[in-house]
Amino acid sequence: MNKATVRFDGGTIRADVADSIVSRSLGLSFRKLLKGDEGMLFILPSAQRPAFWNFGMHFPIDVVWIRGSHIVGIEENIPSMNKGLRIFAPKDKADSVLEIPAGWVVRARIGVCDKIDIIFNS
Repeated sequence: MNKATVRFDGGTIRADVADSIVSRSLGLSFRKLLKGDEGMLFILPSAQRPAFWNFGMHFPIDVVWIRGSHIVGIEENIPSMNKGLRIFAPKDKADSVLEIPAGWVVRARIGVCDKIDIIFNS
């Protein structure tokens, strides 16, 4: 799986890149954990309002909706699937989505309209 470094003013995430139909469909489902500085970056084929769910999730996450180089939405503390299946989508169109450990948004003081840098690692 490809990797990316995602930088905010408040920190850096090392992310696996989900850029195919299969990898976007699987996402973080069935993973046992994410370390504090790890995440998954979903690259969408176009700007859209994608629906995501917590199927197969074993831990809570924060979701950062991104369009271009700015954050357009944030969803915090999405529970693991054992607390009930949940579907969520951004209010605005996004062309990428970052899933990170729950609480990371607050610790890094990330907000809507913040700039984000994505560096794809080879």
